[in-house]
Amino acid sequence: EVIFVFGVIIAHGVAEHMISSGADISEDVRIYLGSMSMTMLSLFMSVSGGVDWWTLGRILLDVSTGYLFLFLFFILFTVLAVLNIITGIFVKEAKDMAAKDHHVQVQQDFEENRLLLTNLKYIFHRMDEKNTGCVSIADFQQTMNDEDVRLQFAQVGLDIQDATAFFKILDQDGSTELSIEEFVMGCMRFKGRANRMDLEVMLMDTKKLMKKMARMHGEFSERLTNIERVIVKADENRIG
Repeated sequence: EVIFVFGVIIAHGVAEHMISSGADISEDVRIYLGSMSMTMLSLFMSVSGGVDWWTLGRILLDVSTGYLFLFLFFILFTVLAVLNIITGIFVKEAKDMAAKDHHVQVQQDFEENRLLLTNLKYIFHRMDEKNTGCVSIADFQQTMNDEDVRLQFAQVGLDIQDATAFFKILDQDGSTELSIEEFVMGCMRFKGRANRMDLEVMLMDTKKLMKKMARMHGEFSERLTNIERVIVKADENRIG
């Protein structure tokens, strides 16, 4: 449609120029702009590399400077339109590839988590030799002494240096026993996050220290109160 519109305008302008000037039709005009179909074909070739754009530009310059600028505008408009289409294609391809990569990553993460879940369940059942559904701290410590178990933990991204501290971190309800849910979800929470595990241990130790200090403060306050009572009673006896 664009080529048709510009072709009509240019063909009409060239025809009017030839009629008004009374000049003979040159060979170039007859070849490139001799008819409506040839004008449209020439415009197409000027943007597709079939003919040098200046060949038509020189012919139109002889007709009118205005038609030359119109032709240049046609070239610019067509090139920008083509570039816009090409850019759109590349952007669409990039989005499709990104969506595909995201889908692949989601599938990979799903498979990794599924394998991790299977391995953690296997480790838990190995600790729970009596099939009680719970693991005590003694069972946990005993199993952690096995190098094979430590290797299995390392394979799922858990480097456990202190079995007792790690057990207490996993024991969210403070029951001194781990259910399979506590064990699996706790291990998945710390997967590949050794720094976070160390931070949890530090926080747990800090809480213990704060509780101990609070208890000592209470005992000190009670002793101080008793001392004050003794002093007051001694003063009363002396005055009496």
